[in-house]
Amino acid sequence: MVQGRVQMNTITYSAAISACEKGCEWQKALALLSSMAQGRLKMDTIICSAAVSACEKGGDWMRAVELLQAMLQNVVRVDTITCNAAMSACENCCEWVRALKLLGSMEQEQINMSIISYNVAISTCGRGGEWVKALELLRSIVQARLQTDTINYNATIGACMRSCEWLKSLNVLNTMVQAKVQTDLSTYTYAISPATLEQVGLWR
Repeated sequence: MVQGRVQMNTITYSAAISACEKGCEWQKALALLSSMAQGRLKMDTIICSAAVSACEKGGDWMRAVELLQAMLQNVVRVDTITCNAAMSACENCCEWVRALKLLGSMEQEQINMSIISYNVAISTCGRGGEWVKALELLRSIVQARLQTDTINYNATIGACMRSCEWLKSLNVLNTMVQAKVQTDLSTYTYAISPATLEQVGLWR
């Protein structure tokens, strides 16, 4: 009976933290985690991942990263989804340095780096204008034999544009077309803006 009650409490906490995630109530999610720790209830990957995601949606990247680090220290299994959520929190706040460190930690901890992981990292670098890092990550996708897509190419082109690297953005567009990756309106909005064309002498 005692074991059944403990299991029921864990399920209840899991449901409550998931509700906090959906409602972007990261403070309440962390408070629930603290309550679980005080009650010595087992925290698993699903529960902690929901809390990390709540921090992401609430715009608190520091809490998301701290929780991820706590999971590693307490030997709670960290998966790709958890790491992606933490990196997304960094993306929302343009914390590209932290996002790249998280990506490096995934490799170090032998956590599978999905195309979403790379896309989030590239997008974060793009928002921070770190076009060199964005290009390096795009090459890493190819080296890892993952499928490049519209999202990572657009993010890389956008990073070049924000740093006024107009020729680089056009080169990435050319590579994108040669690789037969589907382009969209955002691709050409980034790569062939009037400012870009003016810089390369094609705009009057």
